[in-house]
Amino acid sequence: MRKSLITTEIKSDNFFGLYPKALETASYILVKERNNFVPIYAPRGFMNSIERTVKEAEFSNSSNIGIIRLNASKEIEILKGKIKNMVYGIRDWVSSSTYLNGIILSEDLNSENPSIIKPENTEYDFQFNLKKFNIGLSGRILKNSIGETFEEEIILTPTIFDLYALAIALSPERISAVDSHGIEKIIYEKDHSIDEIENSKGDNSKRFYVLYEREIENYRNIFNNPELLPTNGMTPVFSDFYSAISKYKGKCNLFGHSLSNIDEFLDFSCISDNHLFWKICRLAEIERDPNAPLIDCKRKYGIKNEIREFPENINRLQLVPDNAFISCVNFSLKFDQASAIQSLMNLGEIVRDIWFDPLYSESESSEWVIIYDKSRNITPDNPVHLSISEIKNYQVLKF
Repeated sequence: MRKSLITTEIKSDNFFGLYPKALETASYILVKERNNFVPIYAPRGFMNSIERTVKEAEFSNSSNIGIIRLNASKEIEILKGKIKNMVYGIRDWVSSSTYLNGIILSEDLNSENPSIIKPENTEYDFQFNLKKFNIGLSGRILKNSIGETFEEEIILTPTIFDLYALAIALSPERISAVDSHGIEKIIYEKDHSIDEIENSKGDNSKRFYVLYEREIENYRNIFNNPELLPTNGMTPVFSDFYSAISKYKGKCNLFGHSLSNIDEFLDFSCISDNHLFWKICRLAEIERDPNAPLIDCKRKYGIKNEIREFPENINRLQLVPDNAFISCVNFSLKFDQASAIQSLMNLGEIVRDIWFDPLYSESESSEWVIIYDKSRNITPDNPVHLSISEIKNYQVLKF
């Protein structure tokens, strides 16, 4: 039975640095793309293909060079100015550190009131509107004063400064700020911001949020003043399942699943479950991020070498939750093992088993600890311990 939901709002309200003064009263911004310029969100290989075609024609002194250049310009213009091309393009070249630009905007395209629309002013290509985004479940559980527990849903509220930062990333020709009276003012043109002042808001630091208080100490020496994500006056608690396995202190673990590969697994997870963790994993997989929070064990580690076989890598994925985070202009939210395991156990029957890997454990033991396999009645209360030499003969591997 699913728990009730409670929302936590993250406000991006601590902007610092230089910005155009007109942003202070802006309701939305307008963006005009550059002429004769391959947009930065162009699909991978598009620009290389265009340049190669033109250079080959120039090198061979082709009599059709004029036509070839004209056709190249037409291809560029066809790509530009289309919201889907832009949003899906930036989703593919940004990382989880700019999560807002990637998954959130692509999910928002088909909403009733999307954040990015075509403007009435046809001199511009895009209009960026302020909007609150429901970005999914955090994986954290909150308990109130009478003992009721809730799953936490994250609401992200960007500021006009976040929209401005996204617009700048597109390397546009021009950006204008529009206030509540519809008055436009150009604030950026040809690589230069106009009328910049230093922002006096905030404390000139980026907030770094964690989901559980114990994580503050883990990151205190890495990030400046990590703090607990606001809890609505409630207390963050672990699920019963995670409470039972946290004693193993494994930083990473493998899990088996019943789908054919990592892509199929992530497709299922993102469609059937609303945990933010899976959306971050999907984005990292699209990019083949070497620091992804979810690793295909067979692809990365292989299934044998000259010394021994690695059957534990077949049809298994490795959770590296410390690599999962989202970031906006002035804050980051870091995920952890507890939130990742909560996300995993929400998937139900497709999760076959969970193993803690001794190579990534804080324990001195070299044993694997299998703490979950529903089909074989393995639970955290009756885990199975295996030495590395025993793995290949263990029945869990024989599907």
